[in-house]
Amino acid sequence: MAECFERSSEGSIVLRNKCRAGRGFALSLLGDHNAATAAFKKVVGSDPTFFERHPDMATQYLLSLREAGQQEEP
Repeated sequence: MAECFERSSEGSIVLRNKCRAGRGFALSLLGDHNAATAAFKKVVGSDPTFFERHPDMATQYLLSLREAGQQEEP
């Protein structure tokens, strides 16, 4: 995962967001919903339409928000 972030720091925002979303997804599956939510929020902050194109990731993001006791930001 760290390698993905290192490459993406100089690469495209699309790759960077995919790496961040993948990290959020993995953290969510591991039950670390606060960290998952933080990773997913970086994606949303960078590309507000990301989850429209990746509904599987959106489902995991919403689950982490709920489990962390947070609400989706408009």
